[in-house]
Amino acid sequence: MPLIKTKKTEKYTYAIWKIEENSETLLKLLKPNKYELTLLNKISNQKRKDQSIAAKILLNNILQKKTTIFYNGKVPYCKEISNISITHSDNYAAILLSEKKIGIDLQKEEQKIIMLKNKFLSKEREKNNYSIEDLHFIWTAKEALYKTLNGLTCSIKDNIYIEKKMKKGYFIKNNVKIEYNLESKKINDLYLSIAIKSI
Repeated sequence: MPLIKTKKTEKYTYAIWKIEENSETLLKLLKPNKYELTLLNKISNQKRKDQSIAAKILLNNILQKKTTIFYNGKVPYCKEISNISITHSDNYAAILLSEKKIGIDLQKEEQKIIMLKNKFLSKEREKNNYSIEDLHFIWTAKEALYKTLNGLTCSIKDNIYIEKKMKKGYFIKNNVKIEYNLESKKINDLYLSIAIKSI
């Protein structure tokens, strides 16, 4: 199990895993219970299934015991810790644990993000000449922030704003405004962003 990165702070713990094992090995590492098997059997895409298994194994390794991830809609949670956030990209999986409201997103670098920028940049921001790196950081920061909203209906393009210096982000809709602290970094060809709800 090649761990690419682990980090533990006062606010959170996260780990990133590069998935090199085959599906059979992943299942043996997870030792899934009946509930986990039921959920996994609903995932038809094998790559997505392997990513899901990897995230579950990461959680077990961080907590050093068998732990089950449950879902409220699409929002993951477990009994052992207040907040968890999960992300996958290609053959990578990552999980973030915290007692605070948090979100994580991981994306492998891809040139096609240039063609997709109109899906997550406001019309005003689309005019800016962003680099590939800038676009990945904005995208992952918005996705990380979105994951803290527990499925709340919103537009990543129009309701989530990221400051130019990538230190702050905001969810703004109607009369609601929520501020977030952001942490972003590049690890090899991976872009990682973490959003932490400000108090």
